[in-house]
Amino acid sequence: MKHKTVNCLIELFSEEIPSRMQINAEMELFKLFKEGCETRGIHFKDYELFSTPRRLGLIVEGLSEKQKTQFLEIKGPNIQAKDIAINGFLKTHNEKKEKLKIKKTDKGEFYFIEKVVRGKLTKFLLEDILGDIISNFNWSKSQRWANSDIKWARPLRNILVLLDNKLINGKILIGKNEKILFSDTTYGHRFCEKKVKIKDIQSYKNKMRNHFVYVDRKERKKIILEQIKSISYKNNLKLYQDLELLDEVNGLVEFPNAILCKIEKQFMKLPFDVLSTSMKVHQKYFSLLNKSNKTAPYFIVITNTPNLNKKNKTILSGNEKVLKARLSDALFFWEADIKIPFEQWLEDLENVTFFENLGNLKQRSQRISDLAIILKKYFKYKNLSQVKNAGLFSKVDLLSNMVGEFPELQGIMGGYYSGYNGYNNEFKIALMDQYKPQRQDDDYPRNDLGCILSLSNNLDTLTSFFSIGLQPTGSRDPFALRRCANGIIRILLFKELKLNLNTLFQLVLEKRSISDKSLEQSLIKFTLERFKLILLEESITNDIIDAILWNSKNSEIPIYLLKKNIINLKNFIKTKKGNLFLKNYKRIFNILKNVEKSNLPNSINESFLKTSSEITLYNYFKKIRSTSNKIVNEINFDKNIINIFLNSNQIITNFFDQTLVNDNDVKLKKNRLRLLTDIINVFGSFVKFEKIQD
Repeated sequence: MKHKTVNCLIELFSEEIPSRMQINAEMELFKLFKEGCETRGIHFKDYELFSTPRRLGLIVEGLSEKQKTQFLEIKGPNIQAKDIAINGFLKTHNEKKEKLKIKKTDKGEFYFIEKVVRGKLTKFLLEDILGDIISNFNWSKSQRWANSDIKWARPLRNILVLLDNKLINGKILIGKNEKILFSDTTYGHRFCEKKVKIKDIQSYKNKMRNHFVYVDRKERKKIILEQIKSISYKNNLKLYQDLELLDEVNGLVEFPNAILCKIEKQFMKLPFDVLSTSMKVHQKYFSLLNKSNKTAPYFIVITNTPNLNKKNKTILSGNEKVLKARLSDALFFWEADIKIPFEQWLEDLENVTFFENLGNLKQRSQRISDLAIILKKYFKYKNLSQVKNAGLFSKVDLLSNMVGEFPELQGIMGGYYSGYNGYNNEFKIALMDQYKPQRQDDDYPRNDLGCILSLSNNLDTLTSFFSIGLQPTGSRDPFALRRCANGIIRILLFKELKLNLNTLFQLVLEKRSISDKSLEQSLIKFTLERFKLILLEESITNDIIDAILWNSKNSEIPIYLLKKNIINLKNFIKTKKGNLFLKNYKRIFNILKNVEKSNLPNSINESFLKTSSEITLYNYFKKIRSTSNKIVNEINFDKNIINIFLNSNQIITNFFDQTLVNDNDVKLKKNRLRLLTDIINVFGSFVKFEKIQD
């Protein structure tokens, strides 16, 4: 019998939720709602999440009207149990003795009670589900308000709950004497604070639009982009695409309206990065370019204002004045900074502590410079003075007024200021890119000098904090060391450097006169863990990765070759012949799993080889044994090695078809087990195929 389904609308209305919290909040709401339904035996077909600065909610389709009827078989005491135990069992389940049934189990005969539990209607369960959601909601930051006992990102004001277009009676206790009743009304835009009655779920979105609220995040984002593109096109401009800013602004408005504003001419001498950062970080403005991709003297502000035409001029002039004040400060910082020589900043670094027990910033810069000089040969970079100076001057902009105001510009400002100190464009770009890549989707440094600087910077940071025992623990990583390790791995992969992790960390530690093998191994292990996570992000499964990374010798193999080996293994297993090899390997592995190796002979006795198939297998083993060292030490999982594996397919298949491993003759049996052991030892010396899932 097919159970009836219903649709459900839940909207949790509050004061403004910070933009950065909203997407995670949507996911958390769905997770808790799903868990609440599953624990109560309720199912649903589809769902839609939504969020704005003032509301968080979901629309659920195909929700079970009621719980499924359950047929329970409850096990009781053994039939030999005393009456007191039997009577207690009956009392617990409110049943009479005649309802008891006796059933046999593997542990004897027991009393059972059979019950039919009728499912409750979903409308009577929503109160508990929502109560659990609100009580257990995991916000990154939350608060209590007034006399409330619950925590929410911002004070919770209204709970809209409709089930098949009908209001559900219910309440959420938020304090000793405070509660929020379920409602069929909500609120429109804050500038037109009207109560909105929601009569049906289907018209909810349109109803909210009529009250100047776009509840759908995707819809708001589309509107923002369309408005920006329309304004840009009319004015012969282009948007400087910033997806991070777009997502943030999308979470600040319920009814977006775009306005074009002007930047005063005096500020156009500022570098684009200064202009765009000033606008983005503090004001959430969008930067614009002209058709030549040069900085345009305009910006776009996204307002949260209905009836914009009435207030356009006021909003426009207000935002232009705010930006003028901000850019006036930036211009002052810029003009002050470009007057200071690099050499003065370099000396002043001595007065700034990097971290306790890790020296000052001048010493850190010297370490980065020393590392860069060592690493340049792996990049085949020949300009020694360029490398040396890039390291030495990499941190001078930390003393600048501009970076003091905009920390996001560190490195970038160093690049700009280097031009005023006579350094070439290659040097400028390297300083600007020294912190790249920071994220998976981040750009790489644009030249080799930048890559050398990035690698040196991350290595120094990682090694420094590990050397004083400040490794990341659990989810805590206050010094962004995981990001450093990611940066190291990505540069090694990007440039395909013939530099393994053993050599890399030995170079770093030797330069710092640190002789600590445990520290070296900790650094290698930590970095390989990050490497594994990078591979997982690229849809390479755990089992394939582990089949290669099991070997401690992997730290002696360049990272890019390790990745190549893993990808080749992945592709190999996908082939028909590769899959057959895997099955043959696992068949041997499973046979040997419970074999006590100490009971086997030390070597194969050729006189005990009886069948033609085992003789052929033995001869094949002798052939590949001579290349076993090559397999163990080979850094390329290439065609040569793959062919060794593939050539065994028919030989192993014939062996199992024609030869009985568990022969009645013990000598023959042990000899054959020895042969299979030697075969799998050779195959498994490079790849642990048993780790790979079928």
